[in-house]
Amino acid sequence: MELKAYIHTTCPYSRKLLETLEKTGFKEVTQVINTADHPFSPLKDGVLSVPVLFAGENMIVSGSFDTEWLEKYLSLFLPHLPDAEETFRLFISAALDNISTASFLYLYPEKVEAILENSDYLLTTTKLFRVVRPSDGEILQHIREVVTVTLPGFMQEKQHLFHKIIAVNYLRDLYWSGQLVADGSSPHFPENIPEDFPRWLFTRSATGRMGIDPLAPPENLREKAGRVWDYLREHYAEFAETIIRTARIQD
Repeated sequence: MELKAYIHTTCPYSRKLLETLEKTGFKEVTQVINTADHPFSPLKDGVLSVPVLFAGENMIVSGSFDTEWLEKYLSLFLPHLPDAEETFRLFISAALDNISTASFLYLYPEKVEAILENSDYLLTTTKLFRVVRPSDGEILQHIREVVTVTLPGFMQEKQHLFHKIIAVNYLRDLYWSGQLVADGSSPHFPENIPEDFPRWLFTRSATGRMGIDPLAPPENLREKAGRVWDYLREHYAEFAETIIRTARIQD
């Protein structure tokens, strides 16, 4: 999204608009056009009076305006790209919020490009579509560079985060299929990893059938599934209690 303002230096509302943009930190990233110097430029955008402020293609200010409302509106956006640490936090938080994405990254961290090439997903889930400058292309390149550098180390140090989202969703599936009973026990929860768990994890790494290559599951699928299973056994009582409690609230 881009911000573009039409103002005139003799207009008190124009000065008020510039002051609001300065106060909120958006003046530097707003294209400001002084109609005293460019008298014909406003016509192509349908501007008949000043001040005018465009957010993308939407005219959000025309003439007098409510300063408080504009400040609240601008608070929904970011003037500049966040730094690398915050960018990666936004990316990984979105990835861990979805069982398919989390499972896919856990099983195929080397295939992260499959996620990075989905521009709509990246801009929406990281909320970086709210950045005013730079362009979407530069934002996406920034995300790609940050994730490519940061993800390998993160996957080594923070695997427990992936174990948790996978384990909780597995127990949730057990609950909704009637295999996790109301007191938190489960007759189908064996000490050793069941044969169907790696297959469940593999199919969970996709939305529908998207992303599944039945001829090329990860070579270490059972090993990775085993790590999740060990984590699940350790935290079973805690997770089962939470799932049952929240399910009852929903009911």
